[in-house]
Amino acid sequence: VARENGYIYDVDPKTGVATQITETVIPRVYEAYFALGGNTVILRYLKHDDLSRKDIIKTQIADLVLPLDAAGGSLGTLSSFDPQMPDNIASVSISPSGARLFYLLPVNDGVSGTVVNIATKIGVEVFRNSFSEWIPQMLDTGNVILTTKASANVVGYSYLYNTSDKTLARIVREKKGLTTIATPTGGRMIYSENIIGKTILALYDKKGFAGDEAGVTHTAPLQLATLPEKCAWSANSVRLYCGAFASTPRAQIPDDWYQGALAFSDTFWTINTDLSDLVFLADPKKEIDKTFDVFIPFIDKNEDHFFFVDKNDSTLWSMRLQKSKYTTSDELQLDATSTLPVLTPEEMRDAVGSLPTTTIKANKPK
Repeated sequence: VARENGYIYDVDPKTGVATQITETVIPRVYEAYFALGGNTVILRYLKHDDLSRKDIIKTQIADLVLPLDAAGGSLGTLSSFDPQMPDNIASVSISPSGARLFYLLPVNDGVSGTVVNIATKIGVEVFRNSFSEWIPQMLDTGNVILTTKASANVVGYSYLYNTSDKTLARIVREKKGLTTIATPTGGRMIYSENIIGKTILALYDKKGFAGDEAGVTHTAPLQLATLPEKCAWSANSVRLYCGAFASTPRAQIPDDWYQGALAFSDTFWTINTDLSDLVFLADPKKEIDKTFDVFIPFIDKNEDHFFFVDKNDSTLWSMRLQKSKYTTSDELQLDATSTLPVLTPEEMRDAVGSLPTTTIKANKPK
């Protein structure tokens, strides 16, 4: 979806060719989510209110109505529904299957949370809380992960909210700069935290890992220095694909990155979270002489491409994946003769990514 006018494009990942398929104009689209197999789109955009002289956050659910004969050159439209979603929704999360969405709406006593069946457009409020600073992730199970909004020097918490019995179960606690991305069912989750000024990536597993003296631990560090927002889970919820940076700069992470005051030059990695094996994929600076600050990454269902938005300019990119180089360990049981991919000395030196390239100084307000 184009930010400037809301036109929707169909892009062939093999050729990179983009074809416009709708002509409904919706300016200033900042978020777009596709659901129900791509036939429905949820748009989040700003609209100026002349009465209050303020921008209003609008959220619209619309179906794609495409012409029967697209070869004739005609374009499709967006068909919206009444009643419309409330104004100024704070945050929205779509389930990985595209069947439900969850949104948080500020209310007088804090915040309310509503689950919407996207097919029927019917919403049911399932959550009320006096604390309003949450980032939600809607799961395919119908439950929601709620993580406190992150700041580098503030401890954060992440909870699993059961929408049926209205209970919160704590997943991760007391992590500074905490951000999270879970698998579709919530069985696993990666999270980042700040430890002595460094960004650390770690894994939470609901089943747990064998610990000392027959104990069980549910968290384990990963070999990559990055943020969960730069990673995407594979279809089997085992493998991660990430853009990563080498070291945490002298900055407030994730605050400065969220605010656009800091940009990274990411290299690309994949990690098997069952085996903790890390495989280098690419350094775009060396291969195409371009740097990327990876944002909103995702994988196609066959895991042939790693898609992402470059946060520097909001352009959409894809990287073709050569799975034969690293997926054997996902598919075969390891034995004494099994070998994992070996990194070159140069790759080992880069084993945690690449350096931040740009610190952007914000203009002082006049």
